[in-house]
Amino acid sequence: MATAEDILNKGFSNGQPWDRTWWRRLALLWVCPIGALVIGVSGAFLVRDRLAADYPVGYVVSNDADCTLVVAATPGGPPVETVEQNSGGRLGTCGGLDLDQEVFYDPGRGIQVFGDDDTEVGFVVFPVMALMGAVPGALAWTATVQKRRARRRLVANGG
Repeated sequence: MATAEDILNKGFSNGQPWDRTWWRRLALLWVCPIGALVIGVSGAFLVRDRLAADYPVGYVVSNDADCTLVVAATPGGPPVETVEQNSGGRLGTCGGLDLDQEVFYDPGRGIQVFGDDDTEVGFVVFPVMALMGAVPGALAWTATVQKRRARRRLVANGG
């Protein structure tokens, strides 16, 4: 059965000892686990905030290149709110939304917000990103602990 040391040597350092340089030890023992913790905690807070938010749905009446978005409560209905358009998906440009396209907005802040779609993506992305840091870190810590125990056993047995 492969040990954590074997997995690290084969997968992360091309067959060489994974801990042969100080920067590899630093990255695998400290940066990966702390990064995983930060990603996991921040992701949990972001997803929790999005789940708690109840943004109203509006339908586009007009949108301009100056990032002004006019929304209606029903498709083809009268305008009820003017908000700032979120320009995230079009390289910083505004406009380009279809008439009567469904959008989410935050009337308190006066901006367009992402709806439930990014929350669903967050349920996948944040755990995967956290695991990408946590697994190598956990393997590195396991290998380090295994080495220490092996050294102790060797000393205890008179070797």
